[in-house]
Amino acid sequence: MIAPDPKYASQLTPLEHTYIRRFLEHLAPDARVLDVGAGGGRFAAAFRALHKEIVVDLLDQYPPNPDLISKDWPGDVIQNDIVTFRPKRTYDAVWMRNVLFLLPEEAVQPVFHIMTASLRPGGIMDFTMLKSDENFKLLTPGLTRQGVAALLADNDLTPILMEERDVPYRSLDGRTLPTFFIQARKARLTA
Repeated sequence: MIAPDPKYASQLTPLEHTYIRRFLEHLAPDARVLDVGAGGGRFAAAFRALHKEIVVDLLDQYPPNPDLISKDWPGDVIQNDIVTFRPKRTYDAVWMRNVLFLLPEEAVQPVFHIMTASLRPGGIMDFTMLKSDENFKLLTPGLTRQGVAALLADNDLTPILMEERDVPYRSLDGRTLPTFFIQARKARLTA
């Protein structure tokens, strides 16, 4: 588990700590990461706690929590709607936790494609997708491992990790929903 840090440790679950470690294992210490739907910045703060040289750009329509993300943050704080955002640079990694299922249905694939296109060759994409649940409008109804694999292949991504877990979501009043946790690598350029 990540060493305790009063600025973010209490905001992350043990499962989130595990996936952050797995994500960072694939990155160089000085990688540049785009945190899509960054919210208050709790994941970005965790990345920096583990890799002091990592640069994290935060993308969200709202400003981050100033207790987590200071004015001298060594990355960009981009206040923009995720759907209309167009990256101005490429990234070593893109982190999209709990984002895709909150987007309008027609925006999911275009946003995923734009974020994948912003990855450098060999870059890492980390995201979650919810499976269908009759009590919650999901944008990936009936999602299967094969469906996730097809989405990855269509975007030139190779899966590194694909796990399915039942996860309680604070944003959904603690309801537990079946969730895919996915890490994938963008194809490297070949000579």
